[in-house]
Amino acid sequence: MEGQVMQMQKDKMMTDLMNEAGIKPTAQREIICNIVVQNADQHFTAKDIERMGDDLGMPISLSTIYRTLELLEKRGIIIKHNFHDNDSAIYEYAHKDVHHHLICKSCGKVIEITGLEPSDLHERLLHEGFHYTSYNLKIYGYCDACKPQK
Repeated sequence: MEGQVMQMQKDKMMTDLMNEAGIKPTAQREIICNIVVQNADQHFTAKDIERMGDDLGMPISLSTIYRTLELLEKRGIIIKHNFHDNDSAIYEYAHKDVHHHLICKSCGKVIEITGLEPSDLHERLLHEGFHYTSYNLKIYGYCDACKPQK
């Protein structure tokens, strides 16, 4: 019973997501939005969505995935990141708690971290005459598995 309730909540989230984004509900877009909702706590690429669609027996073309991701990004549903030099985009669901990213320069691992906002950030920016709407902090270094040996 609990599993059914969880699935109904996720289905409602997916429907709300499409309504919020003003996206015409086609079968492939519904699959993409469902995958986004099912993976709301993770980072994902367009290729990840393609693979997940294939795993579900519902193949989706990469061009459709990219177009749908672009619509979702424009409407603030997902956030697009370029953490690495290879220009491959990584996406995440936008309706998460404020967090920042630690990116390993060796293996590419991305770690989310919260609580790094300087206590005076808002006041400092206002003092500079700048009214920000959002910000994104990326810190590059090495994860424990990749840290350089001394």
